Amino acid sequence: ISLSNYSVCVVFVNESYAEISESKFQLSDTDKDKVFMYHNRSLLTDDFRDCKFYKRRVTLDRSCVKFSQAAFENPFQYLDRDETAADVSQYKGFLTKNIDTNPGFKSTLKTSVWATYNMYKAEEFWKSNKARYVAWRYIATKAGLIRIYPGVNLLKSYDHEKRGWWRQAMAHPGFMFLTTPYIDAWGSGIVLTFVHTIHKKG
Repeated sequence: ISLSNYSVCVVFVNESYAEISESKFQLSDTDKDKVFMYHNRSLLTDDFRDCKFYKRRVTLDRSCVKFSQAAFENPFQYLDRDETAADVSQYKGFLTKNIDTNPGFKSTLKTSVWATYNMYKAEEFWKSNKARYVAWRYIATKAGLIRIYPGVNLLKSYDHEKRGWWRQAMAHPGFMFLTTPYIDAWGSGIVLTFVHTIHKKG
């Protein structure tokens, strides 16, 4: 479609939704530094370079992670309060194994964060395979997280499981397809999303 952009999306889906064991991951010190950057960068300082991407402030240095309420044991507490720098520091400490105290995540969340970064080398692939007409690249999981590149701040209420591309992916595991055109929730205008699932049976 003329003047439209494409999005690339990969969705993890598991019919039984089994938890990934932490023993499958051996995070190096470098991995721990890169595995988690929260989407709302205004809460913690960093030295990543900024640029304007479809009128949005983004960084090409890292992918970012955004949680939905499904990531938390108490989803209403997450939705009804404003996050602070202390909250994000706790998220980062727990997800990078620097602290043991769980800030309220479900047991499936930590390894899903690791898997979207480490197991499939998504960020490494995105950075080395640039495409002119690709707006966003992202991986979303049933554990309640979405990893996005370039890193961009999203509304706290954004829930990938309510998006049309997610529902279509869940309804057609194993298939690769393009969605119909729709208005991008992140400000890129009219987009198409190229969707494929990654799932494991048994």
